[in-house]
This record gives sequence, structure tokens and C-alpha cells, in this order.
Amino acid sequence: MFFATNWIGKHSISSGYFQLGQFSQISGSYAFSAMYRIFAPIAFLCVIAIILYWTNHDAFVQTLPYALYLYFALRLVFNFATDRIELVNFPEFILTSVASVITYLALHELVVTKKDLFIPDPQDVGTALWLSLAAFIYKTINSIETSEVKARRRRVLYVTKQASKYTERYAKQIRQYAIDDDEYNLVMAVLIYEGFNRPAIVRRLEPILLLFKTRVTMGPMQVATTTPISDETSVSIGAERLLSSYREFLGSHEQSSSWQAINYALSEYNGHQYAAEVEDILALIPRKADN
Repeated sequence: MFFATNWIGKHSISSGYFQLGQFSQISGSYAFSAMYRIFAPIAFLCVIAIILYWTNHDAFVQTLPYALYLYFALRLVFNFATDRIELVNFPEFILTSVASVITYLALHELVVTKKDLFIPDPQDVGTALWLSLAAFIYKTINSIETSEVKARRRRVLYVTKQASKYTERYAKQIRQYAIDDDEYNLVMAVLIYEGFNRPAIVRRLEPILLLFKTRVTMGPMQVATTTPISDETSVSIGAERLLSSYREFLGSHEQSSSWQAINYALSEYNGHQYAAEVEDILALIPRKADN
């Protein structure tokens, strides 16, 4: 349920869902995001209940509420384990979790556990008219835009904390190649982005991949390598490659801006979409980095 709801949410960005990995200035539609977080696990459990009934495993239906408790606990543990806790809107998380649990428990008691009632008769299909009305009301509410201030504040807090952490760990490696704060922050933005998408707990498994592949990306800067490398080596290699492209562009385009050089360097590092994501993070880093 955890991975399924995340995957569906990721592919629902066009419908207004805010993916945690998106550092853009827009958080997405609050209405869709909140409704999705509340009802996605409920819908998942209802589908599982139907499957259990169809396969004559009725007794397992009684255990479904425990799956919902573990689901929300896992979401919280996941954000702690991947060092993303600053990005969590705790009031919203608590409200959506409680709303989801209360709603499902009511459905579970009144409908889900009653097999004959839960699996509808063809005559009940007419209730689709009420669903259409609910969809219309939802669409109307969903068009209302909400404030981005608090969401941006959480992103700034997250980026600031990560920048401080990586400065403490890898300032020496970065300063070997970065000649000013602009170059330093560029490397820092890549570190924060890669750390978000490939947290330390996942990177510990990377050497195992070399048993099955001849070339993998490894370390805080996710540099391609054929042999195991240390985190410090990953940062040194990544910083050198990134800043070499940055300076190459500036040297061959005298009239260009630093942002054009940044976009070029990031695109060379890992593609155009990657550049856009990292630039969002770079814009949140304080202009003066710690030495």
C-alpha cells in the first residue's frame, strides 16, 4: 500500500498532487493532495477486502485496520529514515491520518465486514449519480488556490539543514575545486538533491549492485564508477566534473549569465530535467556558504 500510493501519487502530478521530491515553487492543489492522502489507502484496503472475499479468505478482512495503522506509521518512519522530516507538514499529516483512520474504521464496521452489503447488487449502480455530484463539488473546491508560504518555509528549512550537514562533512572536498561561493553552492545543491532522492540508508546498498552490474552510480554525488568508492571520493569526483562543465561554458560564452552556465553544467551532469530540479534547490540556498 505504501509503495502503490506513492507511485500513483507520483504519476498524478498533473492532477494537482504534490510529490515530496518536487522542489518547485508550487506545492500543487491542496484539495487533491489532502483527499488523495485520506482516501487512497482506504480505496486500497477496499480492493483488498474484495479480493479476500472472492478468494474465500474472509477472516483476513478483520485485520485490515491494522494495515492502515502500520501504513501511516511507515510513512512517518520513512521520512525520519531518509532525513526528510523538515518537509513534513505535521498538522496536515496528523489531520489526514486521523481522518483516514476514522473514515475507514466507520466503513469497516458498517460496510466492509458485511460481505453481502459490501459487494453491491447491479441495482446499486444508480448511486453513480451521487458520485458524479460529489465529483463536481470536488472539482469546484479543487480550483481554489491555497497559500504556498508554509510549504516554502519547510523547503527552506530542509535545504538549510542539509546544506549545514554537508558543509560539515564535505567542505574540504568541495573547496578543493570551488573557487567562490557560487561554485560551492552549485555543488551543494547537487548534494542536497541527490541526498533527497538517494538517502544514506539506500546508498549503503550500492556496493552490492556491483556484484550484478559492471557500472553503477555511487556516493553522495552519485558518480558513475566500476569499483567501490568512498563518500569523500564521490564528492571530489562529482565536484570536479560539475565545476569543469560550469567553467567551460563561462569560458566559451563570455556574454552568458551564471544561470546559463549552471543550467549547462547540471544538464551535462545528468540531463535537462535534472537541471531544473537542482536549480529549484539552488535558489533556496543562502547566497553565502560556510567556509
